[in-house]
Amino acid sequence: MVCDYGCGKIGKYKFKNGKWCCEKYYQRCPENKTDPWNKGKIGVYSEDTLERMRRRNGNYLKDRTYDEVYGIEKSKKLREESSKRMTKYNKKVDPWNKGKKGCFNSETIKKMRTKANERWDDPRNRLKLSETIRKKTPKDIKANFDKYKEEVCFLTENNVRIYRDKIKNIEIRGDEFHLDHKYSIKGGFENNVEPEIIASFVNLQILSSADNCKKYTKCSISLNDLKILYNKRDIYENKEINRSVY
Repeated sequence: MVCDYGCGKIGKYKFKNGKWCCEKYYQRCPENKTDPWNKGKIGVYSEDTLERMRRRNGNYLKDRTYDEVYGIEKSKKLREESSKRMTKYNKKVDPWNKGKKGCFNSETIKKMRTKANERWDDPRNRLKLSETIRKKTPKDIKANFDKYKEEVCFLTENNVRIYRDKIKNIEIRGDEFHLDHKYSIKGGFENNVEPEIIASFVNLQILSSADNCKKYTKCSISLNDLKILYNKRDIYENKEINRSVY
Protein backbone atom coordinates (compact mmCIF):
# COMPACT_ATOMS: atom_id res chain seq x y z
CA MET A 1 0.00 0.00 0.00
CA VAL A 2 1.19 3.51 -0.87
CA CYS A 3 1.07 6.30 1.67
CA ASP A 4 -2.26 8.12 1.36
CA TYR A 5 -0.75 11.48 2.38
CA GLY A 6 1.03 12.02 -0.97
CA CYS A 7 4.68 11.30 -0.29
CA GLY A 8 4.79 8.21 -2.54
CA LYS A 9 6.40 5.94 0.05
CA ILE A 10 5.13 2.56 1.20
CA GLY A 11 2.43 2.81 3.85
CA LYS A 12 3.48 0.88 6.97
CA TYR A 13 0.84 2.02 9.47
CA LYS A 14 -2.92 1.96 9.12
CA PHE A 15 -4.95 4.54 11.04
CA LYS A 16 -8.49 4.30 12.40
CA ASN A 17 -9.80 6.37 9.49
CA GLY A 18 -8.59 3.63 7.09
CA LYS A 19 -5.67 5.61 5.66
CA TRP A 20 -2.13 4.26 5.36
CA CYS A 21 0.95 6.23 6.32
CA CYS A 22 4.69 5.77 6.00
CA GLU A 23 5.29 6.98 9.59
CA LYS A 24 3.66 6.21 12.92
CA TYR A 25 2.17 9.73 13.05
CA TYR A 26 0.89 11.59 9.99
CA GLN A 27 2.71 14.77 11.08
CA ARG A 28 6.02 12.97 10.45
CA CYS A 29 5.20 12.27 6.84
CA PRO A 30 7.53 14.30 4.56
CA GLU A 31 4.53 15.73 2.74
CA ASN A 32 3.09 17.18 5.95
CA LYS A 33 6.38 18.51 7.32
CA THR A 34 6.52 22.30 7.10
CA ASP A 35 8.93 24.87 8.49
CA PRO A 36 7.86 26.68 11.67
CA TRP A 37 6.24 30.07 11.20
CA ASN A 38 8.95 31.89 13.17
CA LYS A 39 11.97 30.32 11.42
CA GLY A 40 14.56 32.99 10.58
CA LYS A 41 12.50 35.79 12.14
CA ILE A 42 13.85 38.13 14.83
CA GLY A 43 11.89 40.12 17.39
CA VAL A 44 8.81 37.92 17.17
CA TYR A 45 8.37 37.52 20.95
CA SER A 46 8.14 40.31 23.49
CA GLU A 47 10.33 40.43 26.59
CA ASP A 48 7.50 39.15 28.82
CA THR A 49 6.93 36.08 26.66
CA LEU A 50 10.68 35.44 26.49
CA GLU A 51 10.86 35.54 30.31
CA ARG A 52 8.00 33.03 30.55
CA MET A 53 9.74 30.73 28.09
CA ARG A 54 12.98 30.97 30.06
CA ARG A 55 11.19 30.19 33.32
CA ARG A 56 9.86 26.98 31.85
CA ASN A 57 13.45 25.86 31.41
CA GLY A 58 14.76 24.25 34.59
CA ASN A 59 18.24 25.84 34.34
CA TYR A 60 16.87 29.39 34.41
CA LEU A 61 16.93 29.62 38.23
CA LYS A 62 20.08 27.54 38.67
CA ASP A 63 22.59 29.26 41.04
CA ARG A 64 20.43 32.39 41.11
CA THR A 65 18.28 33.95 43.80
CA TYR A 66 14.75 35.33 43.50
CA ASP A 67 16.11 38.87 43.97
CA GLU A 68 18.48 38.46 41.03
CA VAL A 69 15.82 37.04 38.73
CA TYR A 70 12.66 38.99 39.62
CA GLY A 71 13.95 42.02 41.52
CA ILE A 72 13.51 42.92 45.19
CA GLU A 73 9.88 44.14 45.04
CA LYS A 74 8.57 41.29 42.92
CA SER A 75 10.48 38.68 44.94
CA LYS A 76 8.84 39.96 48.15
CA LYS A 77 5.38 39.57 46.59
CA LEU A 78 6.21 36.06 45.38
CA ARG A 79 7.48 35.04 48.83
CA GLU A 80 4.34 36.41 50.50
CA GLU A 81 2.10 34.54 48.06
CA SER A 82 4.02 31.29 48.57
CA SER A 83 3.88 31.68 52.37
CA LYS A 84 0.11 32.20 52.21
CA ARG A 85 -0.28 29.07 50.11
CA MET A 86 1.87 27.07 52.50
CA THR A 87 -0.09 28.24 55.55
CA LYS A 88 -3.28 26.97 53.94
CA TYR A 89 -1.79 23.54 53.35
CA ASN A 90 0.11 23.33 56.64
CA LYS A 91 -2.82 23.93 58.96
CA LYS A 92 -2.60 21.69 61.98
CA VAL A 93 -5.14 18.90 61.78
CA ASP A 94 -5.53 16.25 64.45
CA PRO A 95 -4.86 12.71 63.22
CA TRP A 96 -7.86 10.46 62.74
CA ASN A 97 -6.67 7.99 65.43
CA LYS A 98 -5.91 10.56 68.15
CA GLY A 99 -7.21 9.30 71.50
CA LYS A 100 -8.52 6.07 69.98
CA LYS A 101 -7.49 2.59 71.03
CA GLY A 102 -7.69 -0.70 69.17
CA CYS A 103 -7.53 0.93 65.73
CA PHE A 104 -4.90 -1.51 64.43
CA ASN A 105 -5.04 -5.28 64.58
CA SER A 106 -2.08 -7.49 65.53
CA GLU A 107 -0.96 -8.05 61.92
CA THR A 108 -0.71 -4.33 61.09
CA ILE A 109 1.14 -3.70 64.36
CA LYS A 110 3.68 -6.39 63.42
CA LYS A 111 4.15 -4.82 60.00
CA MET A 112 4.68 -1.39 61.55
CA ARG A 113 7.27 -2.80 63.95
CA THR A 114 9.16 -4.60 61.20
CA LYS A 115 9.26 -1.41 59.10
CA ALA A 116 10.56 0.55 62.10
CA ASN A 117 13.27 -2.06 62.71
CA GLU A 118 14.27 -1.96 59.03
CA ARG A 119 14.59 1.80 59.18
CA TRP A 120 16.73 1.58 62.29
CA ASP A 121 18.97 -1.09 60.71
CA ASP A 122 19.76 1.25 57.81
CA PRO A 123 22.94 3.16 58.82
CA ARG A 124 21.84 6.39 57.07
CA ASN A 125 18.53 6.49 58.92
CA ARG A 126 20.31 5.58 62.14
CA LEU A 127 22.54 8.65 61.79
CA LYS A 128 19.52 10.91 61.24
CA LEU A 129 17.70 9.50 64.27
CA SER A 130 20.80 9.77 66.46
CA GLU A 131 21.26 13.42 65.46
CA THR A 132 17.66 14.23 66.40
CA ILE A 133 18.13 12.47 69.74
CA ARG A 134 21.34 14.41 70.42
CA LYS A 135 19.55 17.69 69.84
CA LYS A 136 17.29 16.99 72.81
CA THR A 137 19.03 18.45 75.83
CA PRO A 138 19.33 16.16 78.87
CA LYS A 139 17.73 17.08 82.17
CA ASP A 140 21.00 17.82 83.99
CA ILE A 141 22.15 20.26 81.26
CA LYS A 142 18.78 21.99 81.32
CA ALA A 143 18.92 22.32 85.10
CA ASN A 144 22.41 23.84 84.91
CA PHE A 145 21.26 26.27 82.24
CA ASP A 146 18.28 27.34 84.36
CA LYS A 147 20.61 28.09 87.27
CA TYR A 148 22.99 30.01 85.01
CA LYS A 149 20.13 32.03 83.50
CA GLU A 150 18.69 32.84 86.91
CA GLU A 151 22.06 34.13 88.13
CA VAL A 152 22.58 36.21 84.98
CA CYS A 153 19.11 37.76 85.26
CA PHE A 154 19.69 38.61 88.95
CA LEU A 155 23.03 40.30 88.20
CA THR A 156 21.54 42.07 85.17
CA GLU A 157 18.82 43.74 87.21
CA ASN A 158 21.41 44.85 89.78
CA ASN A 159 23.58 46.35 87.05
CA VAL A 160 20.57 48.12 85.54
CA ARG A 161 19.85 49.76 88.91
CA ILE A 162 23.50 50.75 89.44
CA TYR A 163 24.44 51.76 85.87
CA ARG A 164 21.04 52.96 84.70
CA ASP A 165 22.46 56.22 83.33
CA LYS A 166 25.07 54.34 81.26
CA ILE A 167 22.54 52.43 79.12
CA LYS A 168 20.93 54.47 76.38
CA ASN A 169 17.11 54.55 76.12
CA ILE A 170 16.69 52.52 79.31
CA GLU A 171 13.76 54.74 80.25
CA ILE A 172 11.63 53.35 77.38
CA ARG A 173 12.02 49.77 78.60
CA GLY A 174 8.65 48.04 78.73
CA ASP A 175 6.31 45.92 76.63
CA GLU A 176 7.32 47.52 73.33
CA PHE A 177 11.06 47.80 74.06
CA HIS A 178 13.05 45.04 75.77
CA LEU A 179 16.38 44.85 77.53
CA ASP A 180 18.65 42.59 75.49
CA HIS A 181 22.03 40.94 76.02
CA LYS A 182 24.26 41.58 73.01
CA TYR A 183 26.07 38.31 73.66
CA SER A 184 23.20 36.00 74.54
CA ILE A 185 22.77 34.03 77.75
CA LYS A 186 22.70 30.79 75.78
CA GLY A 187 26.00 31.65 74.11
CA GLY A 188 27.55 32.44 77.48
CA PHE A 189 26.37 29.13 78.91
CA GLU A 190 27.66 27.12 75.95
CA ASN A 191 31.08 28.86 76.01
CA ASN A 192 31.45 28.82 79.83
CA VAL A 193 31.44 32.60 80.16
CA GLU A 194 31.12 33.94 83.70
CA PRO A 195 27.67 35.34 84.54
CA GLU A 196 29.22 38.65 85.65
CA ILE A 197 30.50 39.25 82.11
CA ILE A 198 27.15 38.43 80.45
CA ALA A 199 25.25 40.59 82.95
CA SER A 200 27.64 43.53 82.64
CA PHE A 201 26.20 46.89 81.53
CA VAL A 202 28.52 46.88 78.48
CA ASN A 203 26.60 43.83 77.21
CA LEU A 204 23.16 45.43 77.55
CA GLN A 205 21.10 47.28 74.96
CA ILE A 206 17.51 48.31 74.33
CA LEU A 207 15.75 46.70 71.36
CA SER A 208 12.20 46.76 70.09
CA SER A 209 10.12 43.72 70.92
CA ALA A 210 10.05 42.65 67.26
CA ASP A 211 13.83 42.92 66.85
CA ASN A 212 14.39 41.10 70.13
CA CYS A 213 12.12 38.24 69.05
CA LYS A 214 13.97 38.01 65.72
CA LYS A 215 17.31 37.98 67.50
CA TYR A 216 16.18 35.22 69.91
CA THR A 217 19.37 33.46 71.10
CA LYS A 218 21.70 34.97 68.50
CA CYS A 219 24.64 37.18 69.42
CA SER A 220 25.11 40.66 67.94
CA ILE A 221 28.77 40.79 69.04
CA SER A 222 31.54 38.21 69.28
CA LEU A 223 32.97 36.82 72.50
CA ASN A 224 36.30 38.57 71.94
CA ASP A 225 34.55 41.94 71.55
CA LEU A 226 32.61 41.33 74.74
CA LYS A 227 35.78 40.54 76.68
CA ILE A 228 37.45 43.69 75.35
CA LEU A 229 34.45 45.76 76.44
CA TYR A 230 34.40 44.12 79.85
CA ASN A 231 38.10 44.78 80.40
CA LYS A 232 37.58 48.44 79.47
CA ARG A 233 34.38 48.86 81.49
CA ASP A 234 36.10 51.33 83.84
CA ILE A 235 36.60 53.66 80.86
CA TYR A 236 32.99 53.33 79.73
CA GLU A 237 31.53 53.94 83.17
CA ASN A 238 31.67 57.67 82.49
CA LYS A 239 30.09 57.27 79.03
CA GLU A 240 26.71 56.27 77.66
CA ILE A 241 26.80 52.75 76.24
CA ASN A 242 24.85 51.92 73.09
CA ARG A 243 27.45 50.62 70.61
CA SER A 244 27.17 46.98 69.55
CA VAL A 245 30.85 46.65 68.49
CA TYR A 246 33.70 48.90 69.55
